[in-house]
Amino acid sequence: MIVAPDGTLDDPSLLLNWASDDEPSYRYGFYQAAYTIAVGMVNGTGPRSEALAYPMLWCFRQFVELSCKRIIRIGLELDMFDDTLDAASALSRHDLHSLWELAKPVLESVSLGDIESALFRRVNDIVAELQHLDPLSTAFRYATTLGGTPSLGSKMLVLRVNRLVENMDVAMNWLSEMIQMLQRRTC
Repeated sequence: MIVAPDGTLDDPSLLLNWASDDEPSYRYGFYQAAYTIAVGMVNGTGPRSEALAYPMLWCFRQFVELSCKRIIRIGLELDMFDDTLDAASALSRHDLHSLWELAKPVLESVSLGDIESALFRRVNDIVAELQHLDPLSTAFRYATTLGGTPSLGSKMLVLRVNRLVENMDVAMNWLSEMIQMLQRRTC
């Protein structure tokens, strides 16, 4: 068994509290998994494997998607959407472009009117690139589309892992800070 009943921990084990609403840890876990693989590639302590690039990119993308969904949930809680049904229904999909477009006005409410800051533009560019490569959260997970064509197209792509790590670190810090600022408004 990979998950044992309470009280039967082997070493090494993690105690997972499935009943808790620990959204930040859940969201951050995807970032940390991808970051661990990426840093291993960069500093030579881990394998430099094309096979690991796809789950790494998917985990980074998943972190961004879950961050957008958290921002939208807070926006719904704060009654920040004219069309609450549209915002709520977006939470059940993986369309990164739609999620980001819904998250941006909510972010603007805590960015002190500086939504066009250098940090925002950098995160916006990261989201745009992830959206371009994997708009519906399938390209990094599946080698081919349902139609049988390569998910990432037929051209060779060069993954700049150093830049990826730097940019995702900026995205993680900025998004996490914005979420914390938004959460303070719900108290």
